[in-house]
Amino acid sequence: MQKKIIISITLMLVAAAILFTELINIILSFLLTGIVPGTHIVAPYWLMMAVYCTLISLIATPYLERVIKIYYDKRHSIKKPAEPTRRRSIATPN
Repeated sequence: MQKKIIISITLMLVAAAILFTELINIILSFLLTGIVPGTHIVAPYWLMMAVYCTLISLIATPYLERVIKIYYDKRHSIKKPAEPTRRRSIATPN
């Protein structure tokens, strides 16, 4: 119970920080234009490309790992039915 209260308070504080400050504008201006907040420095295009690739990797990797695991588990959980054992008659000499 106490853990839920701590998590909910933390989420409310994070939501308040995002909504009532210019944090969203700062993040978007950096991601879209490369302007470092509070300075007159502009990040070069190659650095922004590296940031984009890193962000995409961090977002896509856990999702792809889950998809691959689900596919692997489904594929290996389907068991083929066992073939019936062959009954061979023994030939008796006449």
